[in-house]
Amino acid sequence: MWRISSHLQISASISCKHSISPRTTNEIIQFNEPFPGFVYVISSILVKSCFQGIIQLMIKAPLRLFDSLSPSKQLDTKPIDIAQRSIPAEQYNYFDYAELDSDGYDGYDIIINNLAPSIGVCLVIFSELESNLEYHLYSLISERTDQLGMIITHPMTYEQKLLTYINLLRIFPVQENPSQYTKDVRQLKKHLKRAGEIRNIIAHAKWPSLTKDGFVSSSIDATSSPNAEISLKYYKLDKDKLDEYRSYLNAVANTCNYVYSEYFG
Repeated sequence: MWRISSHLQISASISCKHSISPRTTNEIIQFNEPFPGFVYVISSILVKSCFQGIIQLMIKAPLRLFDSLSPSKQLDTKPIDIAQRSIPAEQYNYFDYAELDSDGYDGYDIIINNLAPSIGVCLVIFSELESNLEYHLYSLISERTDQLGMIITHPMTYEQKLLTYINLLRIFPVQENPSQYTKDVRQLKKHLKRAGEIRNIIAHAKWPSLTKDGFVSSSIDATSSPNAEISLKYYKLDKDKLDEYRSYLNAVANTCNYVYSEYFG
């Protein structure tokens, strides 16, 4: 449950963001008397539902598991699996879109007209997740200004920001329910790490390599083979899997804001 104090602040983003962040607030409603906790929960659901509704209309996707869970349940759920397989690299490797065949399969047409909106939505949601992570880092580094945090985090990769944020969370003293806090931070790290992996797979995918069964080459493996062979790592990135990733990235953004708001908001 969200912790409710007698001086309750409910953040409502006019732009219908998918989660409530104390750093992206356009409107603040304050109650000076104790107020039932269900108001906060209902507000969270309405804002989240608004954003999800827009996403569903954009990519015409069904609701997924993570779409129907509260932030606390999303945090407790195991990170989503990444479907992948390895194919030995050839002497020369050149990817080209699969041309129209007798079964009507056209790789270029599928990517441009079927997958492109889902690819874009995933990357936009991850961008917002990383932005919120940065805002939380700024607050933990200094309550007086964001500029100190901006200078420190500017040269960092996403993974470096993630580790810095988690390490800062670990050293902050939490008086109320410290064991649950430790568990939440540990789980948040897993989700943030998996979100970064998914982003890299999508952003660095060699889309002309799309296979009929929806796998795309996105990286190489030059270390695991005992014969010093290089393998191409293919990942499942068809429309169904991309929509699972969309749902999951949205959930990770929720959990990131949830942990910060629950313990520091």
